[in-house]
Amino acid sequence: MLALPGSAYLYQGEELGLPEATTLEMAVRQDPTIARGGGLGRDGCRVPLPWESAAPAYGFSPTGESWLPQPAVYGRLALDAQKGDPASTYEFYRHALRTRRDYALGSGGLAWIDLDLADVLGLSNGELVVIANTGERQVRLPEGLEPIIASADLDTHADGALYLPGDTTLWARRTHPEPLRKPFGPD
Repeated sequence: MLALPGSAYLYQGEELGLPEATTLEMAVRQDPTIARGGGLGRDGCRVPLPWESAAPAYGFSPTGESWLPQPAVYGRLALDAQKGDPASTYEFYRHALRTRRDYALGSGGLAWIDLDLADVLGLSNGELVVIANTGERQVRLPEGLEPIIASADLDTHADGALYLPGDTTLWARRTHPEPLRKPFGPD
């Protein structure tokens, strides 16, 4: 989404990888839709953000009080636990947002890239190429791409070719102006 032109919106906790709090007891839920019989309501995505892993209410309040309880998993996902960790969701988002700014992706344009693979989607926005492998099998990347950011580690084979694992998206810069062609394909 951050590679697409236009405005980008991050929802509370997305940059920390917070899961929605789906196990809140009905007694603590406050969304008016619950009182009207509207299901579980929106409280699960309104749980206070965790700022400090060892602080009361994970740094949201000095007393430990908050309008909704925070799940225990929020401790390891707190901002202070993720800052500086290159493998964290927080640092991944910072890198993606910095890249979005540096490549002016918000004011760019979108062009689809026909990669002729059922589970692989390709697009370009200015200098940036985005390849999303939604399948399970890795795919070989064509030559001429310089990886900038990926949602998982790329595989390098003995011949030096880069492979994009399944369920992974890559942002890359083209190192030559020609269109992407084979040898793009399954391993």
